[in-house]
Amino acid sequence: MELIPSGDGSLNAFNAHFGEHYANMGEGAFSEKLAKHIAPVWEALAANQAKSPKPQVWILDLCFGLGYNALLSRLFSAFDQMEFCIISIELDRQNLALASKIHALDSSSMAQLESSGQARIAHNVSLQILWGDACVLLADLQTNLAQRYSHFHGFDVIYQDPFSYEKNRELWDFRHFCTLASLLKDSGIITTYATRKEIIANAQQAGLLAYRYKADPRTLAMLSQMCARFYPSSLSTHKRSSSIFSKAPINISGSTARS
Repeated sequence: MELIPSGDGSLNAFNAHFGEHYANMGEGAFSEKLAKHIAPVWEALAANQAKSPKPQVWILDLCFGLGYNALLSRLFSAFDQMEFCIISIELDRQNLALASKIHALDSSSMAQLESSGQARIAHNVSLQILWGDACVLLADLQTNLAQRYSHFHGFDVIYQDPFSYEKNRELWDFRHFCTLASLLKDSGIITTYATRKEIIANAQQAGLLAYRYKADPRTLAMLSQMCARFYPSSLSTHKRSSSIFSKAPINISGSTARS
């Protein structure tokens, strides 16, 4: 695969197997991931920190792709009283080499990801990549993580970011959302770029609440400034709305309940 500039100047790629780019070309890879995944989680973390900060935050990244969601999550290291554990699933191993060309990750961390699939990417942020088919890995993920980590009791955040409904329908159907609901903590959230009515219906039928989300421009500007030395891209000005799913009602700035 070849890396190509997207609408905001950040690098994207076209996956020939799925016939689709990893991120929206018009909006730009950096802008899309920051607005639809990182910003809502930041807002939720900031709100929770003021009430009852969680000592450990578990994040499921579906899927690693070019690494934007997982590696932009380094921004959460600003919440230095929390420990962040990211579990990322990815089918294509060559994506790690592409990610190394996009993200400013030190050679030691990259070598660890290449050899063992796990590394500490910030002082309080760890990343583990599980290679394989998402549907297969998700089936036993809860059991496998609970056996390995005594403190794992589900995910606080799930980045639902596979290829589109048209190209990868099994990761958007009712059964998939039932799996995600079983992995999600009662207080957790699922972030996604999707707004298609069939997807919203599948999530709601799986027992999840659905919200429309559009990131606060002030939050985006702050986050963009925080990582400017790593990502010189300019934020896109035409940001589409996205969705958040949850088990319990949420109060995240920029979110409104869907009917």
